[in-house]
Amino acid sequence: MFLYFLIDTSGSMAGAKIQSVNDTMENVISELKLYSDKTDMFVNVLSFARKSKWMFKQSVNIEDFDWIELLANGMTSLGSACKQLAKDIENNINHEEASIILLSDGLPTDDFDEGLEKLNKSLSNKNAKRYAIALEGADISTLNKFTGNTDNVFQLESLDTLMEFILSAINISGVNQIQANSWNNDEWD
Repeated sequence: MFLYFLIDTSGSMAGAKIQSVNDTMENVISELKLYSDKTDMFVNVLSFARKSKWMFKQSVNIEDFDWIELLANGMTSLGSACKQLAKDIENNINHEEASIILLSDGLPTDDFDEGLEKLNKSLSNKNAKRYAIALEGADISTLNKFTGNTDNVFQLESLDTLMEFILSAINISGVNQIQANSWNNDEWD
């Protein structure tokens, strides 16, 4: 199982938003490690602002994954991120299951349609599910295009529910059984 996170780190994410994303992602990784004995899971993060950048050169086994804090500034190059993701999927995923979770609060500032077309081609024969989490200000029509399914776009009213939405989007045997209240005990809310 491959799990990709595409995280918007543009300037509109600066401050409380990016700090909440960083805190939440640390907690998500900790939760996923609890289920690592039930599935082989490889994770990577692709942040995108003016440029897109992988957190690690290649996907990392969840047991060895350590979150690296993201910073926010710049534009929203989602098209570029889709192209980079497409290349990684073409090179690394054959018959494995994959889930892709996009988190954004804005509108792409580059050629998103071209990037999405490349991603769609790379996913055409793959077992991959796409989800999007819309933070305040996100362009819902872009997120709908990304997922190809309006049911896979989650609109957050508050960052307090971010972890719940991320965990509910991950459709893995065992992991999708995580109790919804497991995120309520976090110290950061």
